[in-house]
Amino acid sequence: MVIIADTHCDTLCRILDEGGGLAEGEFNVTLEKMAWYEHYTQVFACFIDPIYKSNAKGRCIRLIEEFYRQTALCNMAVCRSGKDIIEARKNHIPAAMLSIEGGEAIESLGDLELYSRLGVKMIALTWNYDNHIAGGVFGNAGLSRFGRDVVRRMNELHIAVDVSHLNERSFWDVMEVTNARPIASHSSSFSVCAHKRNLTDEQFSEIVSRSGYVGINIYPVFLNGTKNADTDDVLRHIDRFLELGGEDTIGIGADFDGVDCLPEGLCGCDRIGSLFEKMDRLGYSKTVMEKIAYGNFDRMTANI
Repeated sequence: MVIIADTHCDTLCRILDEGGGLAEGEFNVTLEKMAWYEHYTQVFACFIDPIYKSNAKGRCIRLIEEFYRQTALCNMAVCRSGKDIIEARKNHIPAAMLSIEGGEAIESLGDLELYSRLGVKMIALTWNYDNHIAGGVFGNAGLSRFGRDVVRRMNELHIAVDVSHLNERSFWDVMEVTNARPIASHSSSFSVCAHKRNLTDEQFSEIVSRSGYVGINIYPVFLNGTKNADTDDVLRHIDRFLELGGEDTIGIGADFDGVDCLPEGLCGCDRIGSLFEKMDRLGYSKTVMEKIAYGNFDRMTANI
C-alpha cells in the first residue's frame, strides 16, 4: 500500500521524555520512515501517563507544544479535518493530526474548547483506569455525570469520542449519550484474543452500526496474549472484524512507540506496508485493502 493512515502512536511522549525528534532515528514513527509511502497520515496522541495525574493538563499542553514544534521542523501538514488530510495528500506532504489519550487532562468543559482551538480532533476518555469521566478496562465505574457532559460537548465541537480503553459499562454509557460516530483508535478483537483492552463482537457491531471506526492495535499481547506475534496474528483480527461486517469500519491503530514489543516484521511505520503485501498475496481485494489502509479513516475524518 502506498497510502497509509494510522490513528494512534505515542511518539510525542517518547520525544518529550527521551529527547530526539520526529525527523529520523529509532522511534517507530519518524518522517524518514513515512517517506516509504506515497502518503502517510499519523494521529499523534498526547498520552497522559498516570504519573502525571496531579498535573495532567500541564502535561497535555507540553505534549501539544511538542507536537507543533516537531511538525514544524519536519514540514508536516497539521490537519484539523478530513479536507486538510486530502489536501496534504494532493501536495505530497505527510499529514499529522492531534489526539489526547486520557481524560485526566479535562478539568472543565472549557478545557474542551481550549483543546479544540489547539487542534485536538479525538479524545480517549480514559487510559485503562477509572477517572472522573469514565471507567477504564481495569476499573468498574461507568460514565459519570460530568463525563456525559464531556461527551455531549465533544459532539458539539466535532471532537471524536475515542472508546479505546473504556470498560464495557462506560462503552455502553457512551453509546447512550453520543450522537456522533464513535471511534476506537487502537483496539482489536476480544473474540480472537480475550484481553480486556479488546472489543467484544457486540461492541464492534455497535460501532459498525453507527458508521464508526476501529483502528487495529498490533501490540502482540492484544493479538494473541504473548509477546511474540506476526502478520498472521494481525490478520486474524482483521478477518474477524470483516466477518462482522466491518469492511467500512476498520483501519490501522498500531500503537507505535507506546508498547514494549511489536509483531515480527512490523517494527515501525515503514513496515506496515508489508501487512498489505501479505493481504495481497492471500487474495484480499484491492478495495478492502485500500479501505483498511486509509479509506475508512478518510470517511471518518470527513465528519470531524
